[in-house]
Amino acid sequence: MPILLERISTDLKNSLKAKDEKRVNVLRYILAQIQPVGIVIGYDFSFGRDKAGNQDLLRSFCQKKGIQFFAVPALLEDGEAVSTSR
Repeated sequence: MPILLERISTDLKNSLKAKDEKRVNVLRYILAQIQPVGIVIGYDFSFGRDKAGNQDLLRSFCQKKGIQFFAVPALLEDGEAVSTSR
C-alpha cells in the first residue's frame, strides 16, 4: 500500500533543519523509520534545503531501492492546477 509523505512531514522538517543534511540522507531516514512499500507525491512536491529534492531524484531513489513510486498529476480546471488556495 503506498504511503503519503505528508504523514511524516513533521519528522522530515525536523531532519531537514541541519545545514549539512543531504537529500539522499533524508530518503534513507524515511526508509529506516517507516520502511515504505510505495511513496505517493503530488505533482509539485519537493523536499530538502531550498527544495532541491525533486520528483526525479525521488523516483530514481525509489527505483534503486525497489520501492513503488507514484506521482499524482495536477488536476486542471480552466487550464490551471486546482489547489487548496484556489
